[in-house]
Amino acid sequence: MYMRPLCFLLALPLAASGGTPPDAGLSMTFQLPAGVTGSTIDVTAAPYNATPGNDSDDDAVAINAAIAAASSGDEVYFPDGVYHIGTRIDPVSGVSIRGQSESGAIIRAGFSVTGEESLMVPAGSSDITISNLTFDSDGSEAPRFVMEIGLNSGPLTERIHIHDVTIDTFRERGIIVRTGRHIKIEDCTIRNATALSGGEGYGVTIQQSGSDNNWVTGCTIGPVIRHGILLQFSTHHNLVELNNLDQNTEDAIDLHGEDEYSNEIRFNTITDGDRSAIGVGNTGSTHDKSGPNNWIHNNTVRNCLDGIEIIEGTDDVFVEDNDIRHCTNYGIRIDLFNVVGDPLENISVTGNTILDCNRGILVDVEAPNLVVFDNTVTDNTSYGIETDSSVTGYSITFNNFSCNGTPAILGSASGTYTNNNETGSCTLNVDLDAFLVD
Repeated sequence: MYMRPLCFLLALPLAASGGTPPDAGLSMTFQLPAGVTGSTIDVTAAPYNATPGNDSDDDAVAINAAIAAASSGDEVYFPDGVYHIGTRIDPVSGVSIRGQSESGAIIRAGFSVTGEESLMVPAGSSDITISNLTFDSDGSEAPRFVMEIGLNSGPLTERIHIHDVTIDTFRERGIIVRTGRHIKIEDCTIRNATALSGGEGYGVTIQQSGSDNNWVTGCTIGPVIRHGILLQFSTHHNLVELNNLDQNTEDAIDLHGEDEYSNEIRFNTITDGDRSAIGVGNTGSTHDKSGPNNWIHNNTVRNCLDGIEIIEGTDDVFVEDNDIRHCTNYGIRIDLFNVVGDPLENISVTGNTILDCNRGILVDVEAPNLVVFDNTVTDNTSYGIETDSSVTGYSITFNNFSCNGTPAILGSASGTYTNNNETGSCTLNVDLDAFLVD
């Protein structure tokens, strides 16, 4: 059962400068699968006889036989060793899959053709835990997906818990969740995609309007990953928290510009990214704006191209209490790109720290009801904040814009710019590096 931790509740600000927090994050009590109540079935024991260490046969045959023989409440167990598979593993509802140790129980794909998955949880399945395993590849083609959970259409897949799993070498998706609810991906490591072009090399993907109330937490994603965690196709009310994302080649956490809404992105640490740490909206040919009420707060960003980017007409985004430092380009960027004539409405930027970037905050598109409140934006090379001439009716108040190349460049005077400090101290009261997640 998930309950929002009390210490987080006490520490978090109310969104939109004093209002109620947005309708974002888990919207129902989180449900995990039931624990193991039955037998433990060893895949190496007779009559299954999987052969770890022997790469001349397909251990998926023995593994699937053990799964088929299990009853609900049982678990299928992998002693440490390298299990070579040439076909897919097919879990069933109610049966858990567990390795002896994450580093020692290795399932190695050796597919000779493209389009294979190492493991697929069928649509409509429920109550499956997969834990303490490594999935990798030694085939001429790495698997397309390592774990596929559910399908784009069809029955809901729910109560799936993947934890303490390492995924290394794959082509398109480490884990993909489609039409799923109560899917928890916890304390996993995902790295080393074999392809990083469009549509390839994503760590965790959650998608479809039927996907809601899923939870990605405590994972380490990267290096050699395109998007670390990607939400798309109207998925909503998911929680992404306490993850470490390092050296991603595109937006590390990406709301992919297909109407995904009411997602909460919090307490993640994102480092050394080639693009934005967190992107909301996307410029791809089939993408544009994200949906409303996405809440991005208390994340730590270091050494990325941009910190947080909101684009393509996306409305109603709440960006609060993030700590963004040493970005090559922008700390926070609110911009237009391909969608002409669609303003970004109701954007709230509150309580963030932006330090030692090239530029602090850029608002380069019409943004009705823009609120920029109580941010510390200091020691940036170019400016603290810049707004385009189309930005009117804004409220920019009680910010510290000291010690930037220029404190503020306002394209229009038609708005409220008051009680901002442009000449104060550049020394932060707290070393916010302390909030980095180990």
